[in-house]
Amino acid sequence: MRDPYEVLGLDKSATDDDIKKAYRKLARKYHPDLNPNNKEAEKKFKEINEAYSILSDKEKKSQYDQFGFSGFGGGENTNYEDIFRNFSGGNFRYTHTQSDGFDIGDIFENLFGGARSSGFRNSYEPKGADIYYNMNLDFKDAVKGTTLTLNINGENIKVKIPAGIKDKAKLKVKGKGQKGPGGRGDLYLIVNIAQNPDFEIKDGKLYTTFTIPLTTALFGGKAKVKTLDGDITIKIPKGTQCSQVFKIKDKGIGSDPLYAKVNIKIPKNIKDDEELKRKLEV
Repeated sequence: MRDPYEVLGLDKSATDDDIKKAYRKLARKYHPDLNPNNKEAEKKFKEINEAYSILSDKEKKSQYDQFGFSGFGGGENTNYEDIFRNFSGGNFRYTHTQSDGFDIGDIFENLFGGARSSGFRNSYEPKGADIYYNMNLDFKDAVKGTTLTLNINGENIKVKIPAGIKDKAKLKVKGKGQKGPGGRGDLYLIVNIAQNPDFEIKDGKLYTTFTIPLTTALFGGKAKVKTLDGDITIKIPKGTQCSQVFKIKDKGIGSDPLYAKVNIKIPKNIKDDEELKRKLEV
């Protein structure tokens, strides 16, 4: 273990208040909850706590100041866990310690919102592995949003799908991964959305197209439009233009409208007026 003063960035003239402030600052910076899956931060965090366990205890600090690590039965290369077992009577765990009325756990209760008895201790124990799961999603469910119950590794897990979710999006379900001594990992759902040839999502809006004959565009009438809930009939006003967009209420993403773009069928190969009239009547 390194010199505890060096670990905390202090010299031997440091006061008790200096030691506490340095510990708080470094513990906040390197705490595993703020540095997930960062082995280097975890290593530094343990070293910081080990240094503080010496310098926050007057008797241990005095012993170290006089004799260094040899005062604890070893040289500077002594395994630090052996040293700390001596401190705690042979039952060392990374848990709350208290010295001079200063409880290390108080820092983490303030920083991380409680969980003194388990969250702080478990920060040193590995969580279970994360699970990655590919799920297929119906196009309508992706557009409208839904709640599904998935059976993953024998466990039923309820998942809320937000309206308008994108293909290949990743959903995180906290605490539903594999079990470990420090708690469960997380579940990540990779969403694969089934495509629908009648609809397109563009700029967060749902679009479809429909076709009407020229006579309906000219003189008005009615037309069928596909929606995710089935075909509906809408009114077409006189003089409707090609590519004109109609908004169909509550049929789009979530509670947004469906945007229906009109195509107009124009007769081809017209030879005379009579033929045109017949084609216009189609």
